[in-house]
Amino acid sequence: MKSKDIFQLAVRLLGLLFLYHGVQSLPMVMNGPMMVLVYLALQFGMAWWLIGGAKLLVQHAYPDENPASPPDEVK
Repeated sequence: MKSKDIFQLAVRLLGLLFLYHGVQSLPMVMNGPMMVLVYLALQFGMAWWLIGGAKLLVQHAYPDENPASPPDEVK
């Protein structure tokens, strides 16, 4: 496995951790204040993004090796 693949796996595992904490916090909705809904929405949103691969984060950590326009050569 390349280091980029390992990083993508770590990102998705972090997403599962966010999902786990969000599901674990669901009972607080019945007894807690309304801010708990914002907290849960943020956790589930973050879990969704991370499990989906977090393409922007991975792209920032491991940019493409082939740039769109090669630099001009000095002759």
